[in-house]
Amino acid sequence: MMATKTGRLGVLVTRPLQQCRSLCRLVDDSGGNGMPWPAIEIDAHEPDLDALEALGGASASDLAIFVSRNAVINGVPLLTGRSTPRIAAIGPSTERALREAGLVPDVKSAGFDSEALLSHPDLDRLSGRQAIIFRGVGGRELLGEQLIARGARVTYLEVYRRRRRSSTREERAGLLDRWSSGGIDVYTATSVEILEALHADLGAEFSSLLSATPLVTASRRVVQRSEALQHRAERILAPGPDDRSLVEAIASWSGRLKGPAVRQEEGR
Repeated sequence: MMATKTGRLGVLVTRPLQQCRSLCRLVDDSGGNGMPWPAIEIDAHEPDLDALEALGGASASDLAIFVSRNAVINGVPLLTGRSTPRIAAIGPSTERALREAGLVPDVKSAGFDSEALLSHPDLDRLSGRQAIIFRGVGGRELLGEQLIARGARVTYLEVYRRRRRSSTREERAGLLDRWSSGGIDVYTATSVEILEALHADLGAEFSSLLSATPLVTASRRVVQRSEALQHRAERILAPGPDDRSLVEAIASWSGRLKGPAVRQEEGR
């Protein structure tokens, strides 16, 4: 592994901008050099009127499920002035965002994905209950499909949209120079969408660098997709997608970061 000019481990961070900055700060606090390179951007999305009507008719025994921090940021304002159903959160960053917004989740997952939430005993039997899933446009269908199979009436409340970021020629030239000279030792990709957007943005000019540079993720789906994209370097699998887990995984792998500070992730 090639050292950076400063001797600090260079980490290319590819999350959306707000979360990108948070992870870069933690990398820096831990003795590394985080470089923000958001591969996707998050825009607010006006939800479907039928979905809003379903939310308005939700009772205290129904479920409002937030799949991510972005779902909380863009979705919680829709609850203002309405009867609040039981709140469920996927992952600790989503739970933390809900608490910051003044809501205490009734159902919390032990892990970071839909599968973890589905294992919660409160979601075993949902006959006759409504489940409103706050998510981005075009999210995974697994959660909704499983809830329907358990008897729930499922409504998707899509409150944000992910879109690929397009960097400028000057930005790519600067990154290419930094990466080629040893300034990037590892890069992150916490979702398949982010990984694909990164490849699409950087293009063929970066293909050898993307292939030869270690990748850190918490998703086996990302690992599988990276193999299909001809990634040939190490894949570092973190125990979770939160900032602290990612930095701890990088520190354990590299030996060049100290343990991360108390600050944790801002979301995904």
